Amino acid sequence: MRAIVSLLMFVIATWVFVPNLVLAGSGFYISSDLGANFSQGVEFEGATNDVASHCDALTNPGLTGCNPKDFQYTGDFVPDWWTDFDGGQGILAGAAVGYGFADQYPNSPLSGFRVELEYFYRESKHDQTVKVGRASGATLQKINRGEFGTGPFERLDSLTSHNLFGNLFYDFINTSRFTPYIGVGGGVGFTEADYSSNWTRTADEAKLKEGLEADSPSRHDLAANDAYITNLAGSSSNAQTTLSDTLYGLQVLFGVDYAFTEAMSLGLKGRWVKFSSFRDNLIWDPLRSHDPYVGKDGKNPVSGDMKTSDIEFFGVSLNLKYHF
Repeated sequence: MRAIVSLLMFVIATWVFVPNLVLAGSGFYISSDLGANFSQGVEFEGATNDVASHCDALTNPGLTGCNPKDFQYTGDFVPDWWTDFDGGQGILAGAAVGYGFADQYPNSPLSGFRVELEYFYRESKHDQTVKVGRASGATLQKINRGEFGTGPFERLDSLTSHNLFGNLFYDFINTSRFTPYIGVGGGVGFTEADYSSNWTRTADEAKLKEGLEADSPSRHDLAANDAYITNLAGSSSNAQTTLSDTLYGLQVLFGVDYAFTEAMSLGLKGRWVKFSSFRDNLIWDPLRSHDPYVGKDGKNPVSGDMKTSDIEFFGVSLNLKYHF
């Protein structure tokens, strides 16, 4: 709803105030877009500053079986798992103010160029829950031996962004009513990802003990720690949050306009947009069914770090222009 309100305010301001600032034949124009976007698949990389569960003072009171070398809490994020989501699709809408040089330089190479300041909004709905497909270290061992049952699972609902770009176009001017064009642009995208995760251990204590005994001979002490096994069984680490980041973007544009009056044109526009890497923190609530820290008295808070370099999409839209 906020996105729609922001877009409407921008469009209204553009169409109301810009005409009062320019003269006919000045080269200025305003435009609006409405269409769809198609986002490519997204791979999120998860990292955490967590320690081994048996070094979690709230899950394993007294830290029985936790050697000093096991508890090495530094607060650093260590890449640990990767989750692949399929592509999504959704709305694409925007408005722009531009200036063309055709009237000012009719016989110059500059006549085909125009510049533009554009705002556009896109929402790509992925609506997908997937099992974590790849992991490393102890996390991989736990997944392979079924400690998380059929999981763990992560979900991506949608990716949205409010974008402000500066664009440069070249129009292939001819004697017909059709004007094809190409363009490039650069700007920023204020991007959000509706993301959630569920890592729930099996409630089968015998299976947990079996897994600990299989790790190495040194883990028999943990398998015999009934309080630890009971606290671990069925414990869940969950998160439901909106990840956000400000990204730099590059876009390539192309399309064709049809002039149905001297001032008005309607066209079809395509674009490919690629953004820089996305990154934000993820806080679990709860972590192993308790508050998200591993030390007593609120010490050693645990969080995650989610990132991806796969934020890109293709868009197609109808484009309406009014030339002054």
